[in-house]
Amino acid sequence: MENSLNNRQRIAERYFEGFYNSATIEEATQRIDEVVADHFVDHSPQFGSAPDREGFKQVISAIKTTFGQVYRVEELIVEGDLFVGRWRAEVTHRGDFMGIPPTGKQFPVTGITIYRIVDGKITDHWEHFDQVGIMQQIGNPNG
Repeated sequence: MENSLNNRQRIAERYFEGFYNSATIEEATQRIDEVVADHFVDHSPQFGSAPDREGFKQVISAIKTTFGQVYRVEELIVEGDLFVGRWRAEVTHRGDFMGIPPTGKQFPVTGITIYRIVDGKITDHWEHFDQVGIMQQIGNPNG
């Protein structure tokens, strides 16, 4: 069965490993094309990106360029066609972010990501992470 629990867990793991950890921007973009549906909707678009697959590619590129990180999924919950990943990233501020130049500062970021998988592809994405904490870490005390 295409949407079996094990298959969905593999897609989730491939997302975190392939998009964020070991991939170059080009490899991450290729993996997005492999596991993200053409009709994908990003319900939490970032950096002014479009809420579609191309916009999601731009977000991943911006994150990798600005923060270069290592993600670790601390908990993965699969229920029906949804999976939830509670994660922690160790980041280094190495690119301009919201008008703040690179500081080189290293710090953790935590968040929760929710995906919907239909026919073996990610169709929807929701994400919440500590944006105020990021701003405080890189020099904006008001977040």
